[in-house]
Amino acid sequence: MPVLHILKEAAESVLETMFFAETAEGGPAPLGGSPVIAEVVFHAHYEDGECLGRLSLAMPENCAKSIAADFEGIGGLGDVPPVAADQVALELANIICGATLTRMDAKGLFTLDSPVIASEFSKPAPGAKAAECWLEIPSADEGVLHLAIALENNS
Repeated sequence: MPVLHILKEAAESVLETMFFAETAEGGPAPLGGSPVIAEVVFHAHYEDGECLGRLSLAMPENCAKSIAADFEGIGGLGDVPPVAADQVALELANIICGATLTRMDAKGLFTLDSPVIASEFSKPAPGAKAAECWLEIPSADEGVLHLAIALENNS
């Protein structure tokens, strides 16, 4: 199964079951003024080798606040503390990364670094096994989620 399909399937499942957000396929979209960007670096140990990789996630701040409100059961966007947008992005990136890697190889062993807030979105390096997608979250204000995963340094 192509990496793009696996990434989209994992992200849709995580968003719908754990963050109570419906999704629709989206196209490339600008992220606006101050997007929330999270990254997870991971090490994958497969039967046929190892690789280093990175999952990057970016979304407009209002989208992150909307997801945080749904996830934490907070009334409206105005009631969402500013730090909640970052926290939900970190948690979402971590869970999507794990779900994607598990779907890629259920028998693989994965080590995920702690997710971090990044200042810019990391595009996959040339030559990496990679996928990039956008998902719309209709219930979220400006609800476009940008995801990319790259598997590098295959051995």
